Amino acid sequence: MMHMTQRRAIALLLPLSLVGCGGGSGTPGAPEFPPLRTSRTTFELVRGESATAEAIVYPAPDETTGTQTTLSTRDLPEGLVVTFEKNPLTIDRQRLSITNFTIVAADESPLGTSRPALVRTRGGRTAEAGLEVRVREYGVTVEVDSTDVDLTPGETEEVEVTVRRRGRANGIAALELTGDLPEGVDWRFEPSTVSVGPLVDTVRAKLILEASGDAPDGSQECRVRAKRGVNEDRSPAITVDVDAPDDEVVE
Repeated sequence: MMHMTQRRAIALLLPLSLVGCGGGSGTPGAPEFPPLRTSRTTFELVRGESATAEAIVYPAPDETTGTQTTLSTRDLPEGLVVTFEKNPLTIDRQRLSITNFTIVAADESPLGTSRPALVRTRGGRTAEAGLEVRVREYGVTVEVDSTDVDLTPGETEEVEVTVRRRGRANGIAALELTGDLPEGVDWRFEPSTVSVGPLVDTVRAKLILEASGDAPDGSQECRVRAKRGVNEDRSPAITVDVDAPDDEVVE
């Protein structure tokens, strides 16, 4: 009976030794791989665009300086490409072993979200770092030349808006204002739409803010949004302040 109990205990412990902790797996009895880390885990790309981050490798207890480990990917959709600056990567026990990796969304990349992983392998052991990659068909960056606008009643101010093409984006986007404005402040864009494509990378427009003659004191925050279908991009926040003069006291 005692012999049967011992055999059951060994059978229960064996799967735990294979799974381990910290994200690594591999040869039973070998020191566990520390987790593979990345400097960022979420990427939002437009077709034709790329982004670079760092893969950070911590040495396992049995890895000496000069040991080499291989980096690869898992569950990477067709149309997404990952390249490594250094691969294989040489372990240095005196410091972290780091290499840049770049994700490229080709023109035929599937739209939507995928969840591939970076994988480091050595001697039958692996460690993984999960990623989330979102690919869009259209995208721009929205910049403004001022993030603080001061108005007095009856005054008009202009903010220059710069829209830059991302990746292979092609088409027209509507300019909109999100957030809030102080009471008595109206706005408009000139022009109200922008178009980017293979021949036009950068477009400029004006956000015109006008305070009515009786606008009271107030302060609010807004952003410029360029929107095309489900795709939208926003500027940094713009603070709009209205400073109404104090009422004159008649004696």
